[in-house]
Amino acid sequence: MSLFARLAGGVLASAALFAVASCGVSAEPDEAPQSAAPSENALSALDPCSVVPPEKLESLGYSSSGRPVNQLESEPGCRYRGEDASLRVYRNAEETVDSYSQSRSWEEYAPVNVGSREARRALTGEDKSVGGVCSLVISSGGGIIRLDGTRNDPTENFDACGELERVAQAIESDLPK
Repeated sequence: MSLFARLAGGVLASAALFAVASCGVSAEPDEAPQSAAPSENALSALDPCSVVPPEKLESLGYSSSGRPVNQLESEPGCRYRGEDASLRVYRNAEETVDSYSQSRSWEEYAPVNVGSREARRALTGEDKSVGGVCSLVISSGGGIIRLDGTRNDPTENFDACGELERVAQAIESDLPK
């Protein structure tokens, strides 16, 4: 094969590759470029002190103004005081009801009915031994809302899980979908 034939073949192959690579490319893109930023779910920017409307808190027997509780950056919360119990409302945009079961050493992580939402009653061994303490993990807005309930007077018998289930049923429609 002559040098001329090899060069001509190389030029033709390069031109064919260029034609295939540029096929369908126009000066104006058909779609807007995809953002590289991660998408945020409905809970990402939610203030946990705004989850439950003040009038609903009062009707449930809790103060209408809460105090921020920020033990974990990924799980900010708000504390409300009631006559018999204290209620804490936390939001976590990074967890699901299922993944949250692995985030702590729960002795009990049992399904409960909270409207149409997936939810679990969560108790540690310490919660069970102390009594009057319970957590409820509810699917909401692409993450979870966690309700914690504790009795105010440790000498009184108090069903914290029953109280949280009552609160959860009342606020279920206020939670992000």
